[in-house]
Amino acid sequence: MLKKLTFRILFFGSLCLLILCCKTKKNNLEGKEEETLIPLTKAERNFGNELAPLIQDIFDNGDTTGMLQLSDDLKIKSADYIGEIYQSNGYQPFWMADSGLNARGHELMDFFETAQRLGLNNAFYQVGKLTILTDSTLATLGDKEKHSRMANVDIAMTYAFLLAGKHLHSGILNEHYASVSYAFDSLQKIQGIDLIKSLKDKQVKDALAAIEPQIPHYQRLKEALVKFVSTTDLQPNDLKVRDNKVDSIGALKDVCKALIWHKYLPAGTTIEDSVTFYTAFKKFQRDNHLKDDGIPGENTRYALTVDNYDKFQTIILNLDRWRHMNKKTWPNEYIFVDIPKFELWYIKNDSLERKHNVVVGKTNTQTPEIESKLENIVLLPSWSVPQSIIKKEMMGRIKAGTLRGYKVTRHKNGWLSVVQPPGKGNSLGVIKFNFKNDHAVYIHDTPSKSLFSNDYRAYSHGCVRLKDPVDFGAFILTKQSNDTISGDSLRTIINKGKSKQVPITRDIPVFLKYFTAIVDYEDKLVVLKDIYKKDEKYIDALFAYYDASWVKKR
Repeated sequence: MLKKLTFRILFFGSLCLLILCCKTKKNNLEGKEEETLIPLTKAERNFGNELAPLIQDIFDNGDTTGMLQLSDDLKIKSADYIGEIYQSNGYQPFWMADSGLNARGHELMDFFETAQRLGLNNAFYQVGKLTILTDSTLATLGDKEKHSRMANVDIAMTYAFLLAGKHLHSGILNEHYASVSYAFDSLQKIQGIDLIKSLKDKQVKDALAAIEPQIPHYQRLKEALVKFVSTTDLQPNDLKVRDNKVDSIGALKDVCKALIWHKYLPAGTTIEDSVTFYTAFKKFQRDNHLKDDGIPGENTRYALTVDNYDKFQTIILNLDRWRHMNKKTWPNEYIFVDIPKFELWYIKNDSLERKHNVVVGKTNTQTPEIESKLENIVLLPSWSVPQSIIKKEMMGRIKAGTLRGYKVTRHKNGWLSVVQPPGKGNSLGVIKFNFKNDHAVYIHDTPSKSLFSNDYRAYSHGCVRLKDPVDFGAFILTKQSNDTISGDSLRTIINKGKSKQVPITRDIPVFLKYFTAIVDYEDKLVVLKDIYKKDEKYIDALFAYYDASWVKKR
């Protein structure tokens, strides 16, 4: 009797435990359904349940600390992060259905089909390999081999999607612009999960567009790129324009040939048709925001001869420069200096309130890129000469005792300080605009007014010289609260000959940036000369292994 009772207890206990385990397993499966990052249809889940163990096995048995080799043809970086994404999705596939690519998968491959002409380099996302592995040959494989390939391809497509999203949001090149960025920082990992989740109610192209910078300058340049690609012959040219200072007649003949190529003149036009020639020449200069003087200066020669494909690459690089600025909320009101454009813009609510020509640093004393905010305006400033200028340009005159108009102080340790007193002959002129930076750079007036009329204006030691700076100062002071001086009294104070520091009572961000392609406030795309020779190595990195065959197919 006792044995029968014991048997019954063990039997019913085992049965209850079995039922409990089944319920737990069912609840876990239901929990997994709730944990997926995007909703799945019944058909997707049924197929996903076949692929999920294969996907999980790839991460469980692969090296997720470095490069994960998915197959002979596919490998990905940041595999630990991609593994976390799949774990959050119950290891369900994102892009595959039983027949091959699902709707999202086709959207992603369609996106990459045109991404090349919009600046993404498909070589970074292994699109060529993915195309081969997702083609119709899937249908000829047995289920085991087919599902194994699908699992690998799905992982690679997820990586490609998230990497493209990271690049579009934060930049393709790393922060030092030395190479392509493949690593995801902590914020980008969160953004990647949000990007996946956005596929719930967005198509792939719309999800990726939404993560791009919403900075107006970026959006205009992106729109200009689309128009440029659709309307421009991107085939290379062999145009050259001789230096007009060496051969003025030859230079004009070269200009004429270039204007014919650019379709500003009909074929057969010569420089003897002077009215027609110069009318077209000056129009070309105006269209390219150059001084319309009919002289082939350095910037004009560059604009006439640069290949359209080179312009295309330059636009792509500058889009990436804007992506690097997509780290914080873009201000509504700010001062913006584009170094290669030699211009200062005051912008409010994406409207241009003021524009001033500027002179920037020479190639060997370059104006640095700076993000800061305006701190104060100094009227009749003195100039503390930087040590680099003292050593390179003044030491001989100091030793000879011929340095005039400066106060030279010898300190006990042998260090020299040189200060130029205030006055209209001061190198800083009568006004300067201070903002914090590590380069001792500021915006200021200059006695050398003639340089502002040149189309090439890289002549300073690094600071930004401003045309009509007193007018700009008066304008800035109209933005201040009542506890500061008025713009109208600024000239009066200067004329009295006394130095004065005027605090800035509200935040006005200052950007000194290097953009060689930009859309101006007349909605014109301007591609500028790379005055500091920064672009070439960056373009080489952006276009490594780039497939430009689409250019010839247009």
